[in-house]
Amino acid sequence: MSLLQEDATATALAIATAIATAIAIANWRMEDGGWRMEDGGWRMEDGGWRMEDGGWRMEDGGWRMEDGGWRMEDGGWRMEDG
Repeated sequence: MSLLQEDATATALAIATAIATAIAIANWRMEDGGWRMEDGGWRMEDGGWRMEDGGWRMEDGGWRMEDGGWRMEDGGWRMEDG
């Protein structure tokens, strides 16, 4: 995958994440220092965002798509399976 394709994919994923967050903002609540969104699956625990049902998770500064194979580590997107 070319650098241009990686940048376009990363941008599209960031936009989709921002839209999903904006739509769900009414359901956020604060518990013991961590933001949690019960119905939509997003939650923040110990400084890491996590999307339980959709496969996205951010831990230690890197986004990871568990089921789809995309992973961002050390500042670069990479496709694990294909």
